[in-house]
Amino acid sequence: MAVNENALWKMLAKSYKYRDLTIRDVTNVTNQYKDLKTVMDIYVFNDGNNRELLSLTGTVPVNFKGTVYNIPICLWLLDTYPYNPPICFVKPTSAMMIKTGKHVDANGKIYLPYLHEWKYLESDLFGLIQVMIVVFGEEPPVFARPTTQTAYPGFQAAGPPNAMAQNSSDIQVKKTSGLQETEPTFQPEEGHENHEYTVAEVKKLGPGQTVEVVNLKVTHVKPTVAVFVRGVEMDLCKVYGSDQTGSIKVNLWNDAILSVKAGCSYRLTNLETRKKNGKVLVTTTKNTVITEITDMRVVHADYRDEMSDEEGSLVTIDTRVTGIKIVQTWMCAMCNKPQATFDRMSTIHRCEHCKMMQKTSVFRCASRGTLCLGDGSKASISNTVLSTYLKRENIMHLSLDAEKIEEHFLVVEQFQITMADQCVVDLKPLGSPSCSGAGDLHSAEDPVSQCK
Repeated sequence: MAVNENALWKMLAKSYKYRDLTIRDVTNVTNQYKDLKTVMDIYVFNDGNNRELLSLTGTVPVNFKGTVYNIPICLWLLDTYPYNPPICFVKPTSAMMIKTGKHVDANGKIYLPYLHEWKYLESDLFGLIQVMIVVFGEEPPVFARPTTQTAYPGFQAAGPPNAMAQNSSDIQVKKTSGLQETEPTFQPEEGHENHEYTVAEVKKLGPGQTVEVVNLKVTHVKPTVAVFVRGVEMDLCKVYGSDQTGSIKVNLWNDAILSVKAGCSYRLTNLETRKKNGKVLVTTTKNTVITEITDMRVVHADYRDEMSDEEGSLVTIDTRVTGIKIVQTWMCAMCNKPQATFDRMSTIHRCEHCKMMQKTSVFRCASRGTLCLGDGSKASISNTVLSTYLKRENIMHLSLDAEKIEEHFLVVEQFQITMADQCVVDLKPLGSPSCSGAGDLHSAEDPVSQCK
């Protein structure tokens, strides 16, 4: 459906801050995907507030096993678009059912690395829909609702017995409910209702067991550290969550780390149990989905009861950075795996793992490194910690250039660094207003130490 730009300009006039950019992207997408139409409607946020927003509603073509299906979607554009990503949903018709998975929850909300890593100038509606088409082609978000059928008893044909009459008792007369089957016609899988565990039930499981669903209120978040798993460096954040039956430790890996914050409640699916030092904990997997839910009332348990003996306190020092090496890896938006070779100047790139051809702009840059400190020691810094620092110092424009990041650290030179087991968990440049007058050595029980 073609968009009338004058009409769209009037629709956005009241509240949208970047109308020209929004209209440009919307026009580009609707010219390519004719079934999408623009609608102004009221969107209700999780906190109960509502706002009149522009949405793109309709279907996009998805190729699944050689057949093209029309998948119904709705993209809500915030009034700060394109500096903030759309809020995206699958909108099944009455003849469809939502198929929950890694990228779609039970409410139809869509979760994609492309949305999570949204950046103006690198992300747009057209790229988003292309990613959706690829992801939904691998894992369809809806399937056809089964039609209700009523079977009537077989009957014996009248007349003398013959071959046809003898077989007529096998004939079944069936009457359908009248539901019309519409695209997509994905067949529903043999399903079962996911078991919702309490913390107490999880703690009774052995290691390596799947926890299908658990609801937790996050009571404490420890700093993110870089660890090596089978030779691959990954970000790890240990958080502690509670329900009415107790508290438990949750290991969050890579992108899952940014999905939670202390004090909020979440529904976590497809976790796996581990056992360490006699204590049961859970860890996220590649199929884990984390969804924020209404605030939970929980038992007042001390998260320290779930800490392993080796989890000691943090140490904060004032020191010089005498050397630094930053290594950057480009991660696929589809499978989140690193690329051995990647040309940023190219328009497209085929993932070396999932083999999906994608725009280079959808690949995520992960930066990790090693700092040489003034006392001769070394400390590793994870992508999450480094990204947090760059954002806080308003220098995210350096994030795609390893040499520029290295130059920045050597120019600033003096830092207050909080570490755990030689892993940087927080750092601040000395001489900034927040750290003026800091001492030489501080003990830090909290994730971010307070400057004296």
